[in-house]
Amino acid sequence: MSLYLFLGFIFTYYYVYNKTKNSYSSLISSIIFSFGGFSANSVFKGHSMLLGSYCFYPLIFLLSENIITKFKNIYNINFTELLFILIFSLQILAGHPQQVYYQCLILFSYIFFACNKIFKIKLFILVKILILLFISFLLCAIQLFPTYFFSNSAIRPVSSNLE
Repeated sequence: MSLYLFLGFIFTYYYVYNKTKNSYSSLISSIIFSFGGFSANSVFKGHSMLLGSYCFYPLIFLLSENIITKFKNIYNINFTELLFILIFSLQILAGHPQQVYYQCLILFSYIFFACNKIFKIKLFILVKILILLFISFLLCAIQLFPTYFFSNSAIRPVSSNLE
């Protein structure tokens, strides 16, 4: 749990510093993100595994910011985009599906409003992010599909349905 808080602190610091180039605001933002309401509530209620997904939010935003600024081609995958795929896959496997859903909603809104390019380029960037998300879902399918099939064939009471 302390590692997740530390990672959230570091990733928030780098993300805010990348946006503002001010170390003081980066430090304050990192403290607020790491020890704010969601983190404290997750720890207090005993849902510390949510922090395994939550700590990667700033890193996903930092990588998507790099994808926006260095966008050249929709087909080539560079190191930043590969890291985006791996981190998002880790976030899918580490957290709840609800956290991943929130991350996708926030990420698409962020890309749409943060990108200062024309609409056609903005649309290509959204398609590029969708392709990267699809690749990360395929990477997670190695673990998720066998788990799904196993849970379908498991013996459980009639009252507890998988859906």
